[in-house]
Order: sequence, then C-alpha cells, then structure tokens
Amino acid sequence: METLDKDTQALQTPEDKRSVFRLQRFFIHRHFALLWTGKTISTFFSYITGLGLPIAALLLLHATPAQYSLLIALGALPGLLLGLVIGVWVDRLPRRLVMLVADLGRALLLASIPVAAMFGRLNLGLFYVVTVLVGLFSVCFEVASLSFLPTLLAPEQLAEGNSRLGTSDSLAEIAGPPLAGALIGLLTLPVAMVLDILSFLFSALCISRIRVPEAPRVTSTERLHLWREIHEGLAVLVRNQTLRALAAYISTWNFFGGSFAALYIAYVLQFCANNPLAYGVLVACGGVGALVGSFCASWCTRRFGTGRVLLGSALLAGTLSFITPLAIGPTFFVFALLAFAQLVGDTGFAVYSISEISLRQQLVPDHMLGRVNACMHLLSTGLMPIGALLAGVVCEHIGMRLTLLIGSSGIFLATTWLFFSPLRHSRAVESHLPEKPLLP
Repeated sequence: METLDKDTQALQTPEDKRSVFRLQRFFIHRHFALLWTGKTISTFFSYITGLGLPIAALLLLHATPAQYSLLIALGALPGLLLGLVIGVWVDRLPRRLVMLVADLGRALLLASIPVAAMFGRLNLGLFYVVTVLVGLFSVCFEVASLSFLPTLLAPEQLAEGNSRLGTSDSLAEIAGPPLAGALIGLLTLPVAMVLDILSFLFSALCISRIRVPEAPRVTSTERLHLWREIHEGLAVLVRNQTLRALAAYISTWNFFGGSFAALYIAYVLQFCANNPLAYGVLVACGGVGALVGSFCASWCTRRFGTGRVLLGSALLAGTLSFITPLAIGPTFFVFALLAFAQLVGDTGFAVYSISEISLRQQLVPDHMLGRVNACMHLLSTGLMPIGALLAGVVCEHIGMRLTLLIGSSGIFLATTWLFFSPLRHSRAVESHLPEKPLLP
C-alpha cells in the first residue's frame, strides 16, 4: 500500500471521520472542496443554457412545436444511446481527465452560440448539434464524478459527501431558473451564456487542481472488446442481490414516475385555472424538500442504517404520491395538500437518492464503478420517456386522475423490490460492505 498524502492522512483521524464538512475540514480536505465548488458553480449557471436555448428557439428562430420537441429530446439522446459505452470509457480512462475534458468541451461548444449570434448565424441546426454534444459531455462528467468520489473520500464519508453535492443541486434547482431568467432578460441570451461558459472553465480549473492519484484498476482480460466490458458492468448489477434490487426499484420508479410527471403539470394547471404561478410554487416546494433531504440524508444513515433509510424514504415518497390524484375538497385545501406532498415527498426521495448512490459507491469495485454508474444512469433516464408516452395514451381512455393514480401505485409498489432484498436487514447490509481503502 502506497503512502497516503497529507490530505488523506488528515481525513483518517477519529475526529475527522465524524464529519467531512466541519469548518476546518473544508480547508484541510481541499480535493473534495475543489470538486464540490466547481460542480456547484457550473450547475447553477447551466440553467442559463437549459432555459435559454428552448426559449431562443421559440422566440428568435420561431421553431415549430415539432422542432421544439426535438430540441428537448436531443439533450437526453446521448445518455440513452451511449450511456453504457460512456461507462466503459470512464473505467478505462483517468476519471479526473474525463471530467476535465467534459468541462472544456462544454465550454467550447457553448461558445459557438455567442459567436454565431455576433455574425447573425444562429439557426436550429447549430442548436441541435450543441444540445446533443453538450448532453454527451454532461453524461460523461456525471458518470465520472460519481465514480471519482470514492477516490477522494473514505467509505464512511461518502454519504455526507453525496449529501453536500445533493445540497448544491437542490439549491440550484430552487435559485437557478429565476437567476437564469433574470440574467437572460437583463443581458440577452448570448451574453448570459458567457457566464455559463466561464462556469465550466472555472470547474475545469478546480478539477485540474485536484492532486489525488487514482487507484490502478483491475482491467478485463478482454479489455479491447467493448461489448464484453459492457456485459461485465451489467453482470455486477445482476449478480449482486442488493444492487439488483436498487436497479429494479429505480427502473420501476422512473417508468411510473415518468407517467406521473407527464400529466402532473397539466393536472395542476387544470386544477388551478391555468395559473402558472401556482405550479411554480409547487415546484419550489419540491426544491425546498430536496434541499432538506440533502441536509439530513447522512444523519439518517448514521442514525438508522442504510437499509432502513432506503426502505423508509422510498415508502414515504411513494405513499405521498397518492395525495395528488386522491385529494379532493376546497381549492385552498387541495393546494395545501399538493404542496405538502411536494415538500415531504421530495425530501424522502432526496434522502433515498443520496443514500443509494453512497451505498452503490461502497458495494461496487472501483474498476467497475463507471460501468455500473452508467447502467444506473440509463435506467434512471431511459424509461421515463416511455412511461410519459404511455401515460398520454392511457389518459385518453380513462382520464387524467385515474392515470395519475396508476402512476402513484407503480411508484409505491416499486418499494417491493427493496423489501424483498438484503436492505430489509439494515445492519446486515452495513456489516457486509467491502472495506475499500481510500488509496491503494
């Protein structure tokens, strides 16, 4: 075993192991602080592009509904088509390098929009190309960062590390859209996008300053056979009973969650007399709930154990999803119930997501982590459009409320996969976690 660097040694004192994020720890463990800071800044300003391109396509380029829908769909295309291949790349290449290239690639691609605007060359074709390639680099960064985190933190620190990253995402969800809207309105889209470009360059600078060496990986005997390596990653999910249950849960949840989400906005607007402010308030409640969940996730796992937290938070989120189709009564009362469901339900799901990611990072061998994370990313995004499409068809025959009820039932019953798994025996899961060293 190689000698740990000073930052890593500082992590392993008994006092340090209690919390990664006490004030002194933030400065001592600068490697994680760099990753966290860069990712937070880029996530906040990414809403400029996420909101700005569709708006510009509609208002500046007069895109038709079909062209607008295509622009939205193209962002998810790289993850669906190349997600498993990206997992192989992340396991083959240095993960810090993958993140660095992804940030620089996104900055370069987004720079083409202001340049094209300067010369009057904005067109939908450019928007399509930028959306696809930025989506590709974003998946690369996400899979690589999830796989790189166990290199920075000891196993017992992963839950709190993921909590802090989740906190940043939740804050960005709450403040990002209004900030992006204000900047676009004040500066115009091309000028506002310069801030997004600079945020990716800042993230790349932070990552370039990380100096923790990555562990040598046990590579496949069929290293040059892409499909063999993809199969190895899938086999890890299938053969491990706990990982198999997590994969089955997230697949079921996203299929029925996609059907639920597809109709939720229409249901709320219909109920609230097409008042977009009411819908915005409900979405904000969900963002606040996710923020609360990100703060308490690590405490919950320490207090109750990973298995119990996963089961409890999944049941909480699933149960509260029934409020939407079943709530009846005066308008104010129903709206209050919907807000409560968003607030508490998203708290539960945020706790689940952070705890699940942390457990996955501990269970999966380092040289397989990229492929397994890519598989889970595919399962968490690939089934949602299918569920949304079917929801639209079913809604035509049985109505919106009953279709939402079917979606809620599927979300609730998805917890069955977790109940009939080792996660039900919380302490048993904890005792069988592999002891992966921070560095080799």
